[in-house]
This record gives sequence, C-alpha cells and structure tokens, in this order.
Amino acid sequence: MVHNDVKGTGQLKATGIILAGGKSSRMGRDKSLLDYNNEPLIKQVVKELQQVTDELIIVSNQNAKYDFPGIREISDIYPGMGPLGGIHSGLTFSTFDYVFVTACDLPFFDGRLARFLLEQREGFDVVVPQIGSYLQPLFAVYSKRCLPHAEFCLKQNIRKVVAVYPLVKVNYVGENLIRSITNPEKVFFNVNTPKDYAEIKKK
Repeated sequence: MVHNDVKGTGQLKATGIILAGGKSSRMGRDKSLLDYNNEPLIKQVVKELQQVTDELIIVSNQNAKYDFPGIREISDIYPGMGPLGGIHSGLTFSTFDYVFVTACDLPFFDGRLARFLLEQREGFDVVVPQIGSYLQPLFAVYSKRCLPHAEFCLKQNIRKVVAVYPLVKVNYVGENLIRSITNPEKVFFNVNTPKDYAEIKKK
C-alpha cells in the first residue's frame, strides 16, 4: 500500500534511498566502507537520513552488504545501469509515494537540506537543487510518477538521470535557497578518489 505523505516535525512519510551499487573504480576499493570518524562512510548518510524519512532503503550490488538494523537492502532491477537504475529500483520498492535519493559517499550530508527538499515536493515529481548551471540529481526528491519514464529510459539504454526530467514536473531549487540552509560546496562534496578521501580525513 502506498501512503500519501504529510508535513510535520520528526520523520517525514517518505523513503530515503541510498545508492551504494557503484564500482568505486576511481577509488580502487569500496568507498561506502571507507573509515570516516571510526565508522563506514555510508553510516554518515544513514544517521542523518534516519532522522528525516520514515523508511530507509540501500540499493546495493550485494545482498546484506551492510546489515544495518531496520534498513532494507535491494539490488538493481536493471543491473549495470548506474544511478538511474538505482533510483528506479528504489522507487519500485518504496512504501511511500516520494523518495529522497542520495549517494553513499557524502561525508558532510546534511539532513536539514534533505528535509527542506522533501517539503517542496507538493505538485512536483522531482525536486532537485540547482547551483549555477549544475544540478544535483543524486541529492534530490523523486515521486513514483517518475517510474514509467525511468523504465522507458533504461529500456532505451539511456542512463542519465536528468533524461527523465523533461518528461515530468520538476521543481528546481535555486542556489540562494540552498545557501540559506547549508553550504552546498560542503554538502555536495563526494568521495571519488584517494585524494578526496585524504582531504576529508584532514577535516
């Protein structure tokens, strides 16, 4: 059964989707499991997002890879199709109409921004931050109405997440609003390379 979500304090009636199925090829090892503050890097995202959404799902390339209590792990329905495949699977298995999608490698993930974006979802199928000309499709809100369009793209071997945007209603949240909540340069910083990892270890 799919529930309609409501605004309020505490957890929102939405699903948090953490994408953790990448190959980490530039890092050379699984970046979601890198040690950060004496925990796996993905745990930073988990802890923040647990305060925001009623449900949490990790889209992984393995079963029971993390074994976090109360968090479901699922695999891609369309394997090897990148983040769009992960978003499609997350939307498919989500209990709620809306999901908040994030990557697993954001050491400075800010749940306040995730909450704010979810609160802007009414009347839209996607809510995405826009900093200058750059979008952040892996720190964004998606509705189940995106599912048929995502599936269409995947079947056409189209892997770009933003390929879905012209087909749905999108709320582009501008830089001024983002900066009123948090620092985008910090929040959207992701760990792709050993150099990135060394940089966050210094902070």
